[in-house]
Amino acid sequence: MNIANETLETSIDAAKLTAFVSKAQSAYKLYKTAAMESAANCYLLWHFAASEAAEDFARAWFASQLDDYNAEVDRFNNALPDLEARVAAYLAGDSKDISAEEFAKIEDYLGYSKEDWDKAAKLKAEAREGASPFTVVVKFVFSFARASDASNVSRYAKVLEYIDQHRDQLDSMTEDAIVALLKKAGGFEAALDIARGNDPNAAKTDGGNDTENGNADNEAKRDAKVAAIKKAIDLTEPLDTIDYDAKFARDGYVFMVGHKQNDKVSMIGELDVSANEAKALVLKVDTEALAGLDPMSEFVAKVCEISSLVREGKSSIYTVDGSSSGEKHKVTRAFALCDDERGTHLHVSGRYTDTSAVIVARPAKGINIGQLSEPGRFLMLPTERGSDDNVTKTGKDLIKQLGSIGDRVMFGMEAVDDIDTLIWQVVPNDKPLEDCAIDPRFVWQRMANHKHLPVGIDEFTSKACGTLSKAKVQEVHEDYVCKWAKAKEDEKKTFLPIIVSSDGRTLTFEHDKHKTFTISHGSNLGPVVTVLMRPRDIADLFALLAEQNATDFVLSIDPKGLFHVGWYDKYGEYRVYLPTLNDKGVVKDRCLTTLTPAC
Repeated sequence: MNIANETLETSIDAAKLTAFVSKAQSAYKLYKTAAMESAANCYLLWHFAASEAAEDFARAWFASQLDDYNAEVDRFNNALPDLEARVAAYLAGDSKDISAEEFAKIEDYLGYSKEDWDKAAKLKAEAREGASPFTVVVKFVFSFARASDASNVSRYAKVLEYIDQHRDQLDSMTEDAIVALLKKAGGFEAALDIARGNDPNAAKTDGGNDTENGNADNEAKRDAKVAAIKKAIDLTEPLDTIDYDAKFARDGYVFMVGHKQNDKVSMIGELDVSANEAKALVLKVDTEALAGLDPMSEFVAKVCEISSLVREGKSSIYTVDGSSSGEKHKVTRAFALCDDERGTHLHVSGRYTDTSAVIVARPAKGINIGQLSEPGRFLMLPTERGSDDNVTKTGKDLIKQLGSIGDRVMFGMEAVDDIDTLIWQVVPNDKPLEDCAIDPRFVWQRMANHKHLPVGIDEFTSKACGTLSKAKVQEVHEDYVCKWAKAKEDEKKTFLPIIVSSDGRTLTFEHDKHKTFTISHGSNLGPVVTVLMRPRDIADLFALLAEQNATDFVLSIDPKGLFHVGWYDKYGEYRVYLPTLNDKGVVKDRCLTTLTPAC
């Protein structure tokens, strides 16, 4: 009796039918979980071995593994003509005495047609210009080496993009935390849909059931955010008014595409967008253009945006238990409130490290971020919380709270003095402060009560200073940094520093693997001051500066170890200090110290 007959003759009852359903569901759930787990581990590899947070040894390890992988692809492709000839000889009967070992090597190719042989060559783990930054790691991890794997490469790369875009929501950089993030999105497929720009409300739950009530609630919340932004738009003075017969207006709003030419924009025409696309575009409007937004929220949101320059995630030199062999802390971003002769200001830098970028931000006149109870009594937001703690709000929570204009437009923030501390209270629109007990609040803690304190500035003595206009900052970004990033084919070259020099009149960037770029930034000629910088620091800095709503940026250099940029907008004044490198490529800490409160 063959297997088919055995199957047909098996007695069937309700229990067995139920078992079929149960096993199918279990296998499906395992498949979905496996997809999330594989994406999580692929992202972890990228984060710890290929991202900006990766340590040098990890980047070198990954580069070596990638070289080995691509070398094996070359060996396979170079051997294909010989393999095809051996298969043809066997099929023609010319290889009667073939060994078992040789047969095992050619067995899978015996049925190949000419078309199959044409497609047999493998592809290296490489990416074309403009591809997802995760393309290479996805190809490498999953051995996606065939042209037919393109859709799978795209799917996994998009999900990794989703994880990266929401990494600030991760409590830890672990598989469990990333899987939890994907589950919150609705699973692997839902995260893929969101990353591709599809309506997240159309996603299904992991069990495959429609979440109609949840979708309706989410849509209502989204509509409320859109309405609030439109209200702010209606209160805003227009940049200009033109005579134009709009064809694709949506609810009285027109969406247009323009072309940037130097410091001018040429309006080309309208976008024919759907109602849903129109809502999505409204949620992306530049906050600088809007009137009626909460000034404190916008100031703190700007600081959160700039704080991305403070790198975190690397293993610290400090251990949790203080022993030399204990579990190491991870370098993390710390938000602090400090004061000096100019008043209270917001300070962001690395914690559990001796070197990091330092950000000092002062609110504009009239924006109250709170006062310290005593001079020098610095405060700090918690940088972590226990796994069972759902109350404590950390710096990561602050970034998440203020990350979207669609969220910020629905609330304001107020600084509330409390006994021995300060609270930043989120206050929803049209809700009295006294009724906000259950709304998010950020409780600042005395810095002196913490063992490990953030990095601060010990000294800064400018030896070269100049000013870059917004247009020149964008020129550096577009004509140098972006082209350098696109041109680099060998990831190893990022280990080489960029030489930054200034003579008071010109600012020059030099790199061994890329061209020299010079731009004027002052009129007072002086001695040449030179520092070494990490390429990724320069790239991230100018990408961020190019998006700021500022007219000018003041650049200054302390050759002992700091590169400084300062600017201001209507919400505040911002200063960024980036540590430079020594001759061996190690980050200097000479101008840095521990941020130490007076009490």
